[in-house]
Amino acid sequence: MDEVPVESLLTVTGLTVTTGIVVEVIKRTLNMAKATSERFAPILAIGVGVVLALVAAAVIGSGLTAESVLTGILTGIFAGAAASGIYDVLSSRPASPPE
Repeated sequence: MDEVPVESLLTVTGLTVTTGIVVEVIKRTLNMAKATSERFAPILAIGVGVVLALVAAAVIGSGLTAESVLTGILTGIFAGAAASGIYDVLSSRPASPPE
């Protein structure tokens, strides 16, 4: 099996999974009620995505330049939005009818 390069974690796809995991850990740690989770989880996911993207750009990339900050913010927003959307789709999916 081939190793996954660390740089792939800086993509929207890589950050989406990581963001979803971190948000789920935060939600469970804070024991968020369903209504609170539904209201604030997408905002939390976008915030976590931006922070993770900026930290990754600073640590793995060539430092925090204006370009890497803008790229990190945009990547984090899309990764956070995707992570919250994936969670909503999986958690609110109706059960399939019996055959």
